[in-house]
Amino acid sequence: ATQKCTKKNKLLIFCNPDNPTGATYSRDDLQALIPVIREHNIVVLSDEIYGFLEYSGEHHSLAELCPDRTIFSSGLSKWASSGGWRLGFHVFPNELSELCAGLTHAASHTYTSASAPIQYAAAEIYENVAVSVEYNRHSIRILGAVASFVCDELSRCNVRYIPPSGGFFVYIDLEMMRPRLATMGITTGEA
Repeated sequence: ATQKCTKKNKLLIFCNPDNPTGATYSRDDLQALIPVIREHNIVVLSDEIYGFLEYSGEHHSLAELCPDRTIFSSGLSKWASSGGWRLGFHVFPNELSELCAGLTHAASHTYTSASAPIQYAAAEIYENVAVSVEYNRHSIRILGAVASFVCDELSRCNVRYIPPSGGFFVYIDLEMMRPRLATMGITTGEA
């Protein structure tokens, strides 16, 4: 992809854990990206909204390993079980302060504020870190057990899937449906 892009500035939107597969990246995987990021002057928007839902509890962030080129993005809606209550944030490195200022300016004309209930919930979550960590530990345990059960059932039915290592999704391979769909005239995902 970097060879096709001739622009001076490049942005990579990187999800870790991935949505929808639940695949996660090891520290070594992330380390391998850094030389490419630096060589091609890439800014990374690292979407880590599912980061606290990695079943191993060992999430590795690109922002830790390549902090000067990475914008960290996260929020409460996934790990804090507050789906629908949108409250997210971005953390910009000092090296990207000009970009941060520009985006802040643009956002100020687009967004107002988060709803009062989620603001109160966020204050509670961030003030009571020990309780939040314990809640998260139980969430990971439950989500991992559910994923394991779903994968076992899919295997029993001979359905192929990508084993998740985080998040709440199990991504199945529907290739087995291709012949049947073709008999109905469906050969692509396009409408």
